Formats: sequence, C-alpha cells, structure tokens
Amino acid sequence: MVIEQDFRVSVAAKEDLPLIENGLKAQHHEQRLMVQDNGEGWYLIAWEGDDADGHALVRWNGSKNIHLRNIKRPYVEGVGVREDKQRKGVGRMIMEKAHEMLRQSGYSSVGLAVGVKNQGARKLYESSGYRQDMEMGTFDATWTYNRNGKLRLEWEECNYFVKNLNEKG
Repeated sequence: MVIEQDFRVSVAAKEDLPLIENGLKAQHHEQRLMVQDNGEGWYLIAWEGDDADGHALVRWNGSKNIHLRNIKRPYVEGVGVREDKQRKGVGRMIMEKAHEMLRQSGYSSVGLAVGVKNQGARKLYESSGYRQDMEMGTFDATWTYNRNGKLRLEWEECNYFVKNLNEKG
C-alpha cells in the first residue's frame, strides 16, 4: 500500500464540490451530495491534501436499482478511484471508512453490486469480507445521469455482494 501521511477519507461538504469535480472524472457529484443533504446517506471522498482521489456513496436504506430495492440494508455505490491512484490502497481505505461509519451507526451488514467483468473490484471486495449472494444471480444495474445537459442511461451486468460488519475483514 502506498498512502501518503496526509491521506484521509471524509464525508463530502458542498464547499468541497469544486475540488471534487477538479480531481474526479465522474459527472454526478452534485447528485450524490443531494442524497447526503436529503439525509439518505453519506458521500465519502478520499483526499490526499486538497486532491480528491476517490469517492463512494453509502445509501442507508438500500439501492434504488429495481432488482435490489426491496433489500433494506445499507448499500455502497459509485465507488471510484482516480486512475493514477488505483491499486495504492485508496479504494480499500474508502471502504474501511464506510464500514467503520456504518458499524458506529448500528448497522450489521452492507451490500453492493459489482460488475461481472470488474475483476479488480471483485478482488478488493472479496478481500474485504464481501461474499456474493448466489440467490440474486446476475442482473443489470442501471443508472442515469446528466452529462452536458443530456440525460444518459448506462448499465452493467452485475452480481450482488454482502458483508457482515460484525466479522473481521
């Protein structure tokens, strides 16, 4: 792991938005901040100094995905790390912070969807104690976002993973 000493993961603030948008490619930071402002979760940002290196949205009441919306456990989505910071422990530290905050809030498990072909993410989640929910099978995770004034729809074939927050790992 190659993490600098001034590295931290914290809940995003509106005043951080220009720094977040400058450091991270994703186009939906403002939407994720709205989820947080509406009291539905946390938008976590990984920082190295003033540089935003990664992010994840933690929804307290589960996913909005049609295949997962009846599962009422916290859900992590939109995990991303700047390309030049990948495989340096940033994603793991974001996930550890999410797990710590969920435990402190009294939650005992958390779920997430991961792309069938995203082997790097699958490896990270499995090494962090996530296990695939075999009953869920494979499903299409879909999301929409506004890019340059145009609403876009994207999807990915995914599996659902669950972590018991009371277990180490």
